[in-house]
Amino acid sequence: MTILILGLVVFLGIHSVRILAAPLRDGQIAANEKRWKGLFSLIAGLGFVLIILGWIAARPTAPQVYDPPTWGRHAAMGLVWIAFILLAGSNGPVGRIKATVRHPMLLGTIAWASGHLLANGDLASVVLFGAFLAWAILDLISAVNRKEPAPVVTKPRFAGEIRLMRTGKPVEAALGLVPFLKVPESDIALKLVDPVTHMRNEFMQHGTEVDKECFDYVARRAAGSSLKLFSNSPWPRDCDEDGVRPDRLTPSGEGMRFADFVAHPDARCANLQPPLLLALRLYTTAAYIWINTPLRKLSPNGSQCAEPHPFPNIVRYIGTARDDAVMKGGERRDDSPAGSLTSDGAFGRV
Repeated sequence: MTILILGLVVFLGIHSVRILAAPLRDGQIAANEKRWKGLFSLIAGLGFVLIILGWIAARPTAPQVYDPPTWGRHAAMGLVWIAFILLAGSNGPVGRIKATVRHPMLLGTIAWASGHLLANGDLASVVLFGAFLAWAILDLISAVNRKEPAPVVTKPRFAGEIRLMRTGKPVEAALGLVPFLKVPESDIALKLVDPVTHMRNEFMQHGTEVDKECFDYVARRAAGSSLKLFSNSPWPRDCDEDGVRPDRLTPSGEGMRFADFVAHPDARCANLQPPLLLALRLYTTAAYIWINTPLRKLSPNGSQCAEPHPFPNIVRYIGTARDDAVMKGGERRDDSPAGSLTSDGAFGRV
């Protein structure tokens, strides 16, 4: 816990100079702005690394301070999405988000920290997210008291703020992902009757040879049965330097097949049904490239993909599976059966 606290002191301390010593900051910027920014980045980077190391060390053994409310994880999901929108709106040219709320970075941090405190009650979480929440509130008070002129909109729409995140306007975000895919929702709804078959058909019809091989491996083959190598790892999929990874083996010592992943305690704990699990496993293969690429090629107004997404069912289930995993992650301990869902466990890094 000491390393985590030290990291928070360093990281939030350098970010509090404007609150506690504004004349010093202004003097440094006036003397040599590049030097100040370099020093600021160095100290902030050191604090960030210490926070990560401290969190990794403290979370597994952190005692429970309070039991989060049962609705906390649901509230956290909404607050975190609000935080993403606000944080995106804080960068780049001034758009309507920054012009309206004036301090989107701080408000986003408050929403982010509050959501995590509603979903996690262990000491490490209370220290980490509580510190960020307290800092953001103090900084917001300081910013309001400075009475700076309101920012002027330079981008009339949300372009440059949220477009790359895919949330667009809040009303667009509320519609969900399906309208963004440029595929009629009625078509996807019909395909939900037999989603696994339709996912396979999407890959066979629109996928590259690599995509098809990845689908065949995930859906039909045993973990570690392929010797094919990819650029992200020196070892075959589901393997490490010693061969097939232990967490990819059945009790009898054979490589897990898709049915084994479906029956895995982590999948059952997170209620990951076969189509959700298939989508997650596929996204951890090289097929992710052609799942992501259409999402980055937007129409001129940024409200949709430029072309209909070739894998709409895969994308929909990836989003659903990830949301479910985050929901479960909000109430789990790292040593719980669901511990690997958001780390390198049974469903991470094929």
